[in-house]
Amino acid sequence: MPGELDDAQRKRRSLEWLGSDGYAAGAAGAAKLSEIDALIEFAKVVGIGRKDGPTGWRDLEYHRDLRTCKGVVLDADGYVVELRRDCCGLNGTPNNLSHVFGALERLESLSFHGNDQLSGLIPDVTACTSLEKVYFGQCNFEGAMPTSWPPSLKTLGMRDNPRLCGKITAELVVSLDEISYTGCKAKAPGDDDCMIGPFMVGMSMASENIPNVCFDRARLQVSFEMLHDPPKKGDERYTMFKTHGPKWCAWQDLWLDGLHSLSDRNIYVLSGFDAFKGKFRQDALDDERNYNNSFDPTYKLPPGRKARNILDWERLQFLQAAEVCKSISIKHLKMSSCGRRTTETEAPKWYIDEPAEDDFQSLACGALTGLQDGCGALSVVPVAAKASVKMGPRGRPRKW
Repeated sequence: MPGELDDAQRKRRSLEWLGSDGYAAGAAGAAKLSEIDALIEFAKVVGIGRKDGPTGWRDLEYHRDLRTCKGVVLDADGYVVELRRDCCGLNGTPNNLSHVFGALERLESLSFHGNDQLSGLIPDVTACTSLEKVYFGQCNFEGAMPTSWPPSLKTLGMRDNPRLCGKITAELVVSLDEISYTGCKAKAPGDDDCMIGPFMVGMSMASENIPNVCFDRARLQVSFEMLHDPPKKGDERYTMFKTHGPKWCAWQDLWLDGLHSLSDRNIYVLSGFDAFKGKFRQDALDDERNYNNSFDPTYKLPPGRKARNILDWERLQFLQAAEVCKSISIKHLKMSSCGRRTTETEAPKWYIDEPAEDDFQSLACGALTGLQDGCGALSVVPVAAKASVKMGPRGRPRKW
């Protein structure tokens, strides 16, 4: 943040920010909001936060000094590069504030994480051409997520917005370093609006571990070719359309076709995470629930063989694939000691055909975030909307 300014410097800086009539000139000479006026409008729409005192946001319209506003970071030239308003009681619907964020030309990081009274659509931030990090997790955003993001974006966090839906494309995943969208809207009977992401072949994991895989995508050699949009029900290209009928989603065919196309590489099981352990531990589901999940626990297995759940079925398919293709190696992953990255580990003793209950009593390395039905790809089976908040350094809630 810049240091103290004398009156002459403040006046010059004010002219640089605002222009003589209170607005900065755009590239084509058109008037647009200054950064100060943009944030004044922002505060009027979503509030100032319950922890702000008599200065800062509360009096910004009068003192017009962004250095006093909590959560605002300026660069050496006095431009806003970070707007962080986490867990501070913001409320309202910021979906009509695209012009506000567009006025922040050098904005690199935008975070509203943990404000569960923020609702409506996620605002369009494509005009923020320098934006690298966005954190909108644990709010109450709803409807369809934006389909376009700035090319500069590297981190996108939207987890635990239980009414937020949309399609996470393979192109978006590979363009980012980090993405998190678990805990968003789940698919329900009669309602096709949900949050859904691409399947990742060559990976067996719980949906809660999406951020870990994406964060380590380069090291794990996850290429664009390994990401596939989920098939729609009744897709005639797949064998399961013929064997299971037009109401079946042939995701198992897609997952297997992708797995069988791999060679000369490792395939990964994220067994060192509690979310995976909890889902693998589940007993076999009844036929009705398997039907609703378009899951056949006997599909492409030897006669008389039946998997207990999706992760167990993926285990058996990995073993068969590694037996056929000797250049494939199965590796198990856990959380590394340096954060969200993964590291190799031994296969747990419960990762077998018929694990005993005692086998599951040993501690795992991941954080327990929910025990839902298995999900061996990047399609989302959300955790509870009100997941517990893990505290990070300096007492700040972790965003991921």
